[in-house]
Amino acid sequence: MKLRKLTIKNFRGIRELEWIPEDDGLICLIGHGDSTKSTILKAIEYLLYPRYYLQLSDTDFYFCDPDTYPISIEAIFGDLPELITNDDFLNANILFWDEDTKTLSNSKLHETDDESIKISLDVDYSLEPIWNVVGESEPDEIKHKKREKLNMMRLDSGSERNFKWGYNTILSKITEKKGTAELKTILAKAGRVGRGDFSEADLSPDFKVSADAVSEEAKMWGVGHDLLKPHLDVFSAESLCLNDQNNVPVYMLGNASKKLLLTAMEKVLVLDFESPEEHIILMDEIENGLEPHRLIHMVFTLREIAEKSDSQVFIATHSPVPLREVAGDGTYRVNNINGTITVEKINTSETPQIRKNPYAFFMKKIIICEGRTEIGLLRKFKKQWIEQERATPEHFGVSFVDGGGDPQMTQCAKVYQMFGYDVCVYGDNDADNVESEDTTYYRYESEVNTEQAVCKDAPDALIRSIVDYCKGVGNSDVPDKSITEAYRMELAEYLHDKGIFRRIDTAEKLGEMILPHYEQMKEGNFFKTIDAIKAWTYT
Repeated sequence: MKLRKLTIKNFRGIRELEWIPEDDGLICLIGHGDSTKSTILKAIEYLLYPRYYLQLSDTDFYFCDPDTYPISIEAIFGDLPELITNDDFLNANILFWDEDTKTLSNSKLHETDDESIKISLDVDYSLEPIWNVVGESEPDEIKHKKREKLNMMRLDSGSERNFKWGYNTILSKITEKKGTAELKTILAKAGRVGRGDFSEADLSPDFKVSADAVSEEAKMWGVGHDLLKPHLDVFSAESLCLNDQNNVPVYMLGNASKKLLLTAMEKVLVLDFESPEEHIILMDEIENGLEPHRLIHMVFTLREIAEKSDSQVFIATHSPVPLREVAGDGTYRVNNINGTITVEKINTSETPQIRKNPYAFFMKKIIICEGRTEIGLLRKFKKQWIEQERATPEHFGVSFVDGGGDPQMTQCAKVYQMFGYDVCVYGDNDADNVESEDTTYYRYESEVNTEQAVCKDAPDALIRSIVDYCKGVGNSDVPDKSITEAYRMELAEYLHDKGIFRRIDTAEKLGEMILPHYEQMKEGNFFKTIDAIKAWTYT
């Protein structure tokens, strides 16, 4: 099952959103803080909520104002599984999605039109949620028993109930598919027995088989809790739950272990049977608690689930690790402008830039630096900017990116501009520069490179510091003469040709030497350029 279109109005921080994703199995949402990535996942969860009671409050409404801003969430799902098409009620409300025009119709107009279903959730000041399936005629209310068939699963915090055998949990679904049909009766009996003496032998073998299946998958993750078994919940004699080898309920484990085990359970449920189930899977802040290598395997597994079962997985992240793994195959940037949300896909053609500079895609403003020298200098000057402005560049959503020199940095700028990032370019002015009319450039006024700009404006004391530094790092052949204009250019040429400051760490050292001389240099060519970049940063 795949999301074809999502429309949200007045839900939490979302005033309005309309999103038509591409046919991606694994979708990764990125964006700056408060871009509403998590809210989008929560909206999908509420829309497909499989239980009877959904607790809402005024804080779920835009501006916490249910009178003015009633909630409306609506989605179209296509690529429907037999579980839906074979259901008389749902099948009676099937519509047809035209992929070319991105529209629904009541009848199949083209051979390629996709059987689809349209679900809506509306909430007003009464806080009573109303779910409808919107078909050819008037909307029909869709009860939770029918919403169950849409198979929405959350695999993040708050999903601990899935470690218990209970109503509509992953464990219950696995056990039912293993053959135990009268699950409610068995659970009730286990609860009664639990008041006396409980024995695992009293349970149907399918409970142990289900626990073993999850254990085998958990071994692949190296969780350390892979000898799992069914046992009474120590905190509730009425409940049967998954325990580890020490009889500790799995839901008591750390967040990382629970997340890995939930994913292992979901993989068993979706893929370990003759006919793979099709699910809508949601995971917010996928990176929480996971080391990079486990995070990489998590993305790999979720992609495998999506591909092999025709499920659709939605993850949201602030980490470059999953972004680098998904890259342009299913990455969408979420942008929030005063409650109007846009969700735009980052094209596969931009995958190299995602893999090279994943951090920048989480920011709002990007300074494309010609090379590592310029990055190192700005990193060091940032200390002065913070003291002067009482705010970090990152607070304004600014990131420094290595543009790889001329002309690559202009192309790099275009990539980010294409997706709505505010971009400027910081480069020297010593060659045939390639520039774009719609990009802001900060270059030195005269035709000089960075080393020449520094040496030309540097007071004598800074020149001596640079020479002493060169000698200290083993460059005994550095020219050391009386300080004249000619000598300054000779020294600059030496520094440039040798690449003394063409690393981020050595460029930071150069910036550290320059900063004490700011007052003497601020009217010169070098700092006029740097201060212009600072002004752009804090605007």
